Amino acid sequence: MSSTAASMPFSYGWDDPRPSGRVWNYLFSHRRPPETDMISGTELTSEEQDWRLEFVVRRLIDLAELPPNWNTYGAPPISEYALSSAMQFAGNFLIKHCVPLPDIIPTSDGRVQFEWHRNAIDLEIEFGAGSEIDLVFEDLNSGQECERTLTTDLSSVRPILDRLC
Repeated sequence: MSSTAASMPFSYGWDDPRPSGRVWNYLFSHRRPPETDMISGTELTSEEQDWRLEFVVRRLIDLAELPPNWNTYGAPPISEYALSSAMQFAGNFLIKHCVPLPDIIPTSDGRVQFEWHRNAIDLEIEFGAGSEIDLVFEDLNSGQECERTLTTDLSSVRPILDRLC
């Protein structure tokens, strides 16, 4: 067993392909702000907004600090444009409004992905190096699915986010 695997809480018993050190800590140890009862369209208090902003900013800073090859499979650093787009989206949709906070994860191609799996809704929004934002949505109850690339008009995202509440 490698020393990387030995330092992790669980090991496969062979050279563990999972990330180690700072990346592992980023992916699994960030404390989420307390979730209040989510009521669609509800404005949050300034204290709740501060918690949510801090959570998002810390995650994005951690992503910005990922080095080349952070996943040991040759992944590039996370794109500055992807980080900026993700922060702008968070400011417009997540900080002030009562929408559950997503899991914020790096992708192996240098993008940032916001992910929700809640209330039988699977939603992934991915920010890349260009101006496009990729959205994948599935309602497991109704079977409704949607995959689209968004550009500047993000108005179609609000109704989907409201369904997470």
